[in-house]
Amino acid sequence: MEPRFLPAHGRISLTSQESCLFSKLLEVVDAAESHTTLRVAGGWVRDKLLGLHSEDIDIALDNMMGETFANMIIAHLKSSKSHGVVKANPEASKHLETACIQVLGFELDLVNLRSEDYSQDSRIPAVVRTI
Repeated sequence: MEPRFLPAHGRISLTSQESCLFSKLLEVVDAAESHTTLRVAGGWVRDKLLGLHSEDIDIALDNMMGETFANMIIAHLKSSKSHGVVKANPEASKHLETACIQVLGFELDLVNLRSEDYSQDSRIPAVVRTI
């Protein structure tokens, strides 16, 4: 069987709802004067490049934990009332804590940036460090 490839577009176009979400998240950063850089990652980026819709967005934070940023979102955007936290569980290949929060109809997973080292014979990281 030959591999099947889907063409990806070279740029990502945001919907008005996505633009609003990202603007609100940047407002949170500015209001807290946290100098945090937000990086959108994961499946949402892949889906956008393939022209698909997704409401599940992973956001990597360069200088804080996800729960801290989730609390900042709740404090700044009164429409977001609560969040959940998935604790780190290295035995299940879940190496970092992730905060989950719904904002403007999007499901956000917030996690701090990490560095991973792998052994030659595994796809599971042997060492995970926060950045």
